[in-house]
Amino acid sequence: MAKAPAILALALLAACSVPQRWEHRTLAPERWKSDEAACRAEATREVDRDSAREQGYAVTARESRVNPVRAQMAAFETTKKTQALVERCMKANGYDQARE
Repeated sequence: MAKAPAILALALLAACSVPQRWEHRTLAPERWKSDEAACRAEATREVDRDSAREQGYAVTARESRVNPVRAQMAAFETTKKTQALVERCMKANGYDQARE
C-alpha cells in the first residue's frame, strides 16, 4: 500500500513532462528546438539557484530512500517550475505553443 503514493507521484510527473512544440511567425520551424534548449538551460539554472537558496541543500540520496514520496514530489515541483519558466521564455521570444 505504501507504493500507491509513489506510483501516483510518478504518474503526475510523467504527465507534466510531455514535450511541447513551438511555432514562431517569422523563424524557421527547426529553430524552436535550439531556442527551447536555451530557455530550458536558463530555467534549470534559475530553479536550481532558487532551490538551493530556499532549502540550503538538495534532497540527498539517503533522504530519497527514507522518504521517497517527498523526493518525488520535490522532483515534480522542480519540473513544474522549470516548465513554467521555459514557457515564459519562449513566449517572450515570440513563440506560441503549436496546435497539434
